[in-house]
Amino acid sequence: MAWADIDQSQSSQSRLFYNPHWMGWRMPNSNDLVNVTLSGTVELQDRQRTPFKGAPDWHRETVNVHPSTVNAFKMINLPQPASGRAWRASLVAWVVDGSLAAIGNDGPANNAGWGIDRCGATPGDPSDVFQKILLYYDLACRDADGWIYRLNYYVNFIARLSQYPRPTG
Repeated sequence: MAWADIDQSQSSQSRLFYNPHWMGWRMPNSNDLVNVTLSGTVELQDRQRTPFKGAPDWHRETVNVHPSTVNAFKMINLPQPASGRAWRASLVAWVVDGSLAAIGNDGPANNAGWGIDRCGATPGDPSDVFQKILLYYDLACRDADGWIYRLNYYVNFIARLSQYPRPTG
């Protein structure tokens, strides 16, 4: 289980996303491939609204970040799907990166360290990619009174478009 799931599509968490940027376009010479780029900064808070805290030894946890893809897909200007159908986008390839945007320390820093050990994307449900993408960051903090407050995220992905029967009910 992740230390936190921070989802831009949730109204209670959208305020944690700062300075979001997006682009989306159809790939040249392709009817079904699109390219989407998202970047921004997210404030790190767990369910108790606490930033990511360090420990005397390395404290390592995964943070899931769900930036919205809605505006990027609006830029692509897809035609209306056929009657009774909806668009979906399956991830084909992606590049994820991140950097620490704000760290803190309440006292002297002895052997302190902060970092991102690993990051990536999880393909998820193709119908969800039109709303958000799931990114994960494995964070590390070594300092009993150290904190990670904010994270910069970046993702560029290629997705294959298709139509599927619109769910009823």
